[in-house]
Amino acid sequence: MQKVVDSFLQVTTSGFLLPISISNALNFEKNATSYSLIIHPPAYGCPSLDIPCIQVSAYLKFLNCKIPIEYSNEPLISPTNELPCLLSNYGHAVGGLENVCKELEYIAGKEINFRLSDEQRAQCMAYESLISRLLEIIVVFTCSK
Repeated sequence: MQKVVDSFLQVTTSGFLLPISISNALNFEKNATSYSLIIHPPAYGCPSLDIPCIQVSAYLKFLNCKIPIEYSNEPLISPTNELPCLLSNYGHAVGGLENVCKELEYIAGKEINFRLSDEQRAQCMAYESLISRLLEIIVVFTCSK
């Protein structure tokens, strides 16, 4: 499954690379040390059995962020009652895939796809949807073995 997550970061479709520009990898280790990311634990060789948790893990790789990851099966620690959840040492908590990604961009001070045109952003959303659906199938297939 780790290969799937790594390939999620380097997807190609019809010879075009996933249009995400990370030439200047965002590095915000000073801010990141006061946060921890809570995701569902790994199982069956998968980094997590929850697709949003896998997506946030990939997002952290794009951001080159060293936020410590903690595992929990309890979504009630999140204000939205869903994992992933980003907790700060100051008591601030953010839950859900979109909210966690927005919070990570806020901490970094940049949007991950800030160099993309509108057309590339639309392509990125389409690829994200496709990959998300494929990951769902892969996780279900992996768990059924």
